[in-house]
Amino acid sequence: MKWLVIILTAMFTGAKLAHAISWSWWLVFSPAIAYYGLIITFIIMAMIVCLVMNVIDIFKRRFKNASSKHED
Repeated sequence: MKWLVIILTAMFTGAKLAHAISWSWWLVFSPAIAYYGLIITFIIMAMIVCLVMNVIDIFKRRFKNASSKHED
């Protein structure tokens, strides 16, 4: 997948610099932007999942400690 992104971006850039296409630079670099955007999205999602799991674990520990104190 990465090689396809590199090849497409290089081809689009070459075509833009040779005036073969009149696209905007955003469209020329869109394969690279989409690829890296997808990677960043997955990283952010993994961080959110880890954060939620840690918060759940903290609440479970507090609830377990609170319930064991009430049993005394």
